[in-house]
This record gives sequence, C-alpha cells and structure tokens, in this order.
Amino acid sequence: MNKQWNKELKAPAIQHVKDLYDHLLSRGAKIIFLTGRNIPEYEVTYKNLINEGYTTFDTLITQREHEYELSATEFKSSKRKELIEKGYEIVATVGDQWSDLKGDYHGIQVKIPNYLYLIED
Repeated sequence: MNKQWNKELKAPAIQHVKDLYDHLLSRGAKIIFLTGRNIPEYEVTYKNLINEGYTTFDTLITQREHEYELSATEFKSSKRKELIEKGYEIVATVGDQWSDLKGDYHGIQVKIPNYLYLIED
C-alpha cells in the first residue's frame, strides 16, 4: 500500500461501496471500519473517511504496534471476535483484499475489486 498516498488524503470513495454504506445506515446498521493501517495512520485515515462522506460510523480500528506481526487475516479475525464479544452482530464484511474476508466472524462477504495492489496473506 502506498503510505504517501494515504498521507495525502487521496483515497477516493468507491461509489458502489458508498451506496452500500448509505443503504446500511438507512437500515440502522452500525458501521465499523477495520483496517490494516497502523496507529500513526489513524488520523489521516479518519480525516479521509470524513472527507469522502463516511461521516457516521461507530469506530475506526487500526493496528497497534504489538499486532504488526499478525497476518491480515489473523488481525482482522481477532478484532471481529472482540466486536462479537462486545455484543455486536457482524452482518457483513466488505473489503478489497481476500484477507479482509477470510477467517472467522465475517458474516456475508462482499469482495470489491482492487487493481492497485494485492495483499498476500
């Protein structure tokens, strides 16, 4: 992933994903953003979400330093498990990488294309 691109707030919303987001909000869903980005990228990621119209969400989860050694699947599965333990029901998981969808506690899996990069997990 291009870290400079992230820092410049140049991650545009994908219209079909934004449409799904808006639909889920209209149905009362709580939106969680779970990303493999790390804590130093939290602020710029948060600002980019807001700038692209993702203004209502429950939380944004990024990797902490002690989680860097985990694979993307391990990290995201563990965070989804924590959400389940807090009382959330995961209805769907949307992602542009297969590692976003693999593992446990994912609900319906929605894979969106990404022609820029592939994470090998």
